[in-house]
Amino acid sequence: MTARKGGPGHFIIDSAIFSSDGTWEMQIAARVSEFDEYARTIEVPIR
Repeated sequence: MTARKGGPGHFIIDSAIFSSDGTWEMQIAARVSEFDEYARTIEVPIR
């Protein structure tokens, strides 16, 4: 999935399909070099 910026601190994914609403956990990983990667899990409210 590709996210596009929708505003400050807000990103939009058009093709995502979620089976139910509620608070979901999303893991984001950013590889910044060949050996370094940063990962974080955040809670995302789905309406």
